[in-house]
Amino acid sequence: MSVSVVEGTVTEAVKTRTKPFARYRVLTIARRDGGMEQIKGPVAASAIGEHLVPGAEGRFYLFRAIDHGGVHGIRLGDGTEIYAYPGNNIRLFVLVIIIAIAWIAVSVLNDKLPLLAVGMIVLGAVGVILTSKSKSETRRQFESDRS
Repeated sequence: MSVSVVEGTVTEAVKTRTKPFARYRVLTIARRDGGMEQIKGPVAASAIGEHLVPGAEGRFYLFRAIDHGGVHGIRLGDGTEIYAYPGNNIRLFVLVIIIAIAWIAVSVLNDKLPLLAVGMIVLGAVGVILTSKSKSETRRQFESDRS
């Protein structure tokens, strides 16, 4: 898991989805140092996705988590400041854990213990922990960078 900041102007933003979060096929940012930053398959919360359009200029806060990456914050030249971590995966991991617990409960009544369900609980718990850690790291990065 990592975080980074890119300063520049969005030159290309090819959206494939807008709700409940924004997903892009590609997001390209022309950096102020003259280079290009091309991010394939990023996600962003819808509130941020509304502002990730060609011509948007400012600071873009990027993250890379265990299963995806994207934009978690923006500070644009017009004064817009938004932090929003696209945290739908935390809910999905919790849902996997709940389903696995229900599966185990039903199976135990039939004197069985499905090892796949046990594995789902472990993987779901690891997913919740790592995604929560990524969310905390992105929040800390965004709040500490007030320049």
